[in-house]
Amino acid sequence: MPPKDPPGGETPGGEEVTLCFPPRKSYVAPATDFVTCFCGEHTADKAALSRVQLAAHELAENVVKYAAGQLCTVRVRSDRPTRNGGAVSLSITTENAVLPEALDRVDAYLCALEAASNPDHFYDQQIAETAKRVNGSGLGLARIRSEAGMEIQHRAGAGRLCITAVLWLPLAGDA
Repeated sequence: MPPKDPPGGETPGGEEVTLCFPPRKSYVAPATDFVTCFCGEHTADKAALSRVQLAAHELAENVVKYAAGQLCTVRVRSDRPTRNGGAVSLSITTENAVLPEALDRVDAYLCALEAASNPDHFYDQQIAETAKRVNGSGLGLARIRSEAGMEIQHRAGAGRLCITAVLWLPLAGDA
């Protein structure tokens, strides 16, 4: 079995830092700022950093708001060119324990979000549905996909939810 990448620092193909903290609202802004600063080391594109900041805030807010355990994890990673025509990727991943009764609902929502062929149309549908929801609007994740133009990927199971938002950036000089 190959060795596991370290939880922070340089990993094969990129750099990664993991933040672990208790689910407190007061940690949302610092986590968002840290992710944005980390990504700022990998791109000077202000529009891209604005998209990263939006995603980091929405993901950090969700990981804190819906945590069923005592620990939230936010991981930010940059990967060197390997696919997408040599583009660099910036990814933000959150992970936390989720109540069993919510996990199936969230998993189904995320599957629909990932499968949506038109992220803007999906987001517009979610805005229309928001008034009918009692618990959580679901707009933040759809907003990441639509407004920030980032890919969303997730894993759900064994009482845990892991959500990743990925932004692909052209190499300097390719833009």
